[in-house]
Amino acid sequence: EILIRSPYLSHGYWGDPELTAARFIANPFTDNPDDRCYRTGDLGTYLADGSASFLGRADTQVKIRGHRIELAEIENAIGRHPHISQCVVVANHDSAATRLVAYCVATSPVTAEKLRRALSGQLPDYMVPALFVFLPAIPLTPNGKVDKRALPVPFAQSAEQPLSPVAEKLSTAWARILQVAHLDARLSFVELGGDSLSFVQASRVLEELIGHLPERWETLPVNQLAELSAPAKGAWRVMEMPVFVRMLAILLIVVGHMSEFDHWLIVGETSVLFLVSGISLARFQLQAIETRGDARTLLPSLAAIVVPTLLYTALVQLLFDRLHWQSLLLVSNWFPASEVSLFNYWYIEVLVQMLLVIGLLLSIRRVRQVLAADPFRCLIIASCAMVALDVLLNRFVFDASALLNRVPQHFLAVMLLGMAVHHATTTARKWVASAVAVLVVGELDLMAIAGVGWEAFTLYVDIALPAMLALIWFRSVPVPALVARAGAVIASSTLYIYLTHFQFQSLANRFYHHPLFEVALAVTGGVLVSYCWNALTRRLLTRWSTRKQAAGTGAVIVKPEVR
Repeated sequence: EILIRSPYLSHGYWGDPELTAARFIANPFTDNPDDRCYRTGDLGTYLADGSASFLGRADTQVKIRGHRIELAEIENAIGRHPHISQCVVVANHDSAATRLVAYCVATSPVTAEKLRRALSGQLPDYMVPALFVFLPAIPLTPNGKVDKRALPVPFAQSAEQPLSPVAEKLSTAWARILQVAHLDARLSFVELGGDSLSFVQASRVLEELIGHLPERWETLPVNQLAELSAPAKGAWRVMEMPVFVRMLAILLIVVGHMSEFDHWLIVGETSVLFLVSGISLARFQLQAIETRGDARTLLPSLAAIVVPTLLYTALVQLLFDRLHWQSLLLVSNWFPASEVSLFNYWYIEVLVQMLLVIGLLLSIRRVRQVLAADPFRCLIIASCAMVALDVLLNRFVFDASALLNRVPQHFLAVMLLGMAVHHATTTARKWVASAVAVLVVGELDLMAIAGVGWEAFTLYVDIALPAMLALIWFRSVPVPALVARAGAVIASSTLYIYLTHFQFQSLANRFYHHPLFEVALAVTGGVLVSYCWNALTRRLLTRWSTRKQAAGTGAVIVKPEVR
């Protein structure tokens, strides 16, 4: 920051001791209280020849999700809208995450949603304001500058306003999904701690309440989403592509494990699920990791996967086999089938191991800084590097073909590609992501050929590449309303369907041996287990939260003395 030091420095601001104390400070290089400097609020740097270069105002440069941005660039983009005559953008620091607020003077009626859509084509998502406040005029100082201290405090005002019926319903539903007692309707789904495990249910509830899914709905505050109600379009609904693909993948896994199919043609379903997990990780949790400064925000998501998996694995092994320590440590994928139980879940083990690796890497500050500078390029390069690393490790260090390549290094490229797909916001980036998808799937297929032989081309159909291309190029798909509701329920219960489908298929064979009945019972059983587990977890968390609050208040019950 540029400071002014002079014997002719003024004594301060007339009648404003608070601003005087903030702007007129002791010289930081001498710490002498009599040696005063004036903070200009401008940024500058000394050049090699000794001259100073002016870089701009300090209060117009803020850091959002690891990106340093100029607020003036956002103001100019909003000001170009035909219905906006004047605009001021400020950074709000009232919550853990810095949020942008745009104060606008409109020449004709315009909604925040229309402005947000217009900006989404001009600016990256982290530069689109979280809140738009419309004013009759921008407050100015006597000198004609914007008086930012006179601007209304937006989030404080919204907190005092009662919620609309739709916002109340949405808040209640999301609080139940996120397993919290209550939530702040001023925050977005991402800021509330939403993740890849809860977004399917959250999106389904949102669409039922407001009739559609707005662009980047996960970044909009709850109370703003409630204002975007639109009539539902007949008997059809829009299903987000990650939800649709996740539903298809788990159904194909269940069908492929049926006893009727000695040889199932479809492969690549788990690769698709890994890609969807990568998209969700970048979409819902990267911002929280950047804000917190480490990857501990992944722990609740990991716990939501690990705890039910360990409990169910232990139960099944105790009932039908014996306990295997490899399964309890979620590392049975690293051992030959002869050394571990049949009741293990390699897809979940590999997913957890990859999340741990990515979490550890994102806990390194330098890695986060490099990633924040250009997420798409970094993730694409990392995905290609993992393809090469997988080949080298398999060739010179550890041949995983005996383990059917069910190891994290074999699928990390897919996970990283999924994270890159979330940032593929332009046509050029989508073409790059498509090319890398061909490379990644090609390497997976070549590894399979090395283990199975060239007959793999005639024995199997790999759906990974078509599904990846659909996720890259299409945001959503229209489906009948009934399919959308059922698909969302199935997709949100993927973990529990995967864990329990073998047992429910075996149970179905005892009553009625028919493929459709097996699939229906396996899916329904997994959904039922998911519902029961979530209800139990919610009740336990609510009880624990209530006890914690009671302990925090230090409440004491005094029994009155009877005389």
